[in-house]
Amino acid sequence: EFIFDQQWAEAAYMSGIQYYPKLLVAVPYTPAAGARILVKPSIEENLKAKIIRSVGNYLKTVAEKSGLSSVHVNFCSDSE
Repeated sequence: EFIFDQQWAEAAYMSGIQYYPKLLVAVPYTPAAGARILVKPSIEENLKAKIIRSVGNYLKTVAEKSGLSSVHVNFCSDSE
């Protein structure tokens, strides 16, 4: 996040787009892919998908209501 974030922020600024503040979901200092939204492994896949979608929708709502520019989920799994 720290490596590329400055370039994205500068590009947004040059385009007149607000980049900060933003909401970030990540594991600090770990550029390793994996689950970022933790769900009990024994739950059925279709229910896991619904939970992940619900969390994503909630994050979007939090960002919108808080006046944040966006939500970033770094190095997440394909299902997220």
